[in-house]
Amino acid sequence: PAPDDRLWVAFTRNDDTVLALLDGTGAPLPGWPVVMPNASDCLPLAAPDGSVRLACFYATATGECSDGFCGEDRLFALDATGDPLPGFPVSFPFGLPSGIDRHSARMVGGSVILTEFDGWEDEGSGVPNERSIAEIRSNGNVVLGVRVPAPEKCCVIGPDGVAYGSSVVDEDGLQLRTELIAFDAHGMRPGWPIIVDGSSVSHPSFGPHGQVVYASWIDAGSRIARFNPDGSEAASALDPSFSLE
Repeated sequence: PAPDDRLWVAFTRNDDTVLALLDGTGAPLPGWPVVMPNASDCLPLAAPDGSVRLACFYATATGECSDGFCGEDRLFALDATGDPLPGFPVSFPFGLPSGIDRHSARMVGGSVILTEFDGWEDEGSGVPNERSIAEIRSNGNVVLGVRVPAPEKCCVIGPDGVAYGSSVVDEDGLQLRTELIAFDAHGMRPGWPIIVDGSSVSHPSFGPHGQVVYASWIDAGSRIARFNPDGSEAASALDPSFSLE
């Protein structure tokens, strides 16, 4: 969604992306759509000032590539008339051993917040060594945060720009609990990580006053837990009466 009942729409056509700004009736506004050549798998992010950011895979070569990675992650920025904003596009390496998770990107104020990763002990595991917050500001400047140990499942960006992830805890061969982490540009948030019961935990949902809500699977049932920004319990865990079987 964009301000004033407008809507950003992006779709891939061949190897390009078509981006349009629609009015309240669904009709394209003057100057739209525009075509972003060689950009695909794009995520549009609406900015408060009416501009848009477009997080895409950008192909830098055509045909077969020896390493399988023929491009980079690229963040475009356009104003409401379709003109590029100064300082953009911003490029990041794609693939291993370092890069960004553009699919988790979120607009927080005038900045795009996402997570950046670096280093892989075991590429087969799909889990990097470390993660950090990457902030792409309205002028295109990139600010990297403090690195933290990467969780297995990462990351969801909250409304306040905090990243949340989780890892199953292995205790004597049993996986009955999960470690939840929260980190921002300054590193791990005070009060985190925390441990919850259950080996299958949902992505977080967000409530008022920065609260975070998780659902987990426990003994063929479910549990809903709510936490404050400091990791303390905001309310007693709720065990719904229905079974997940």
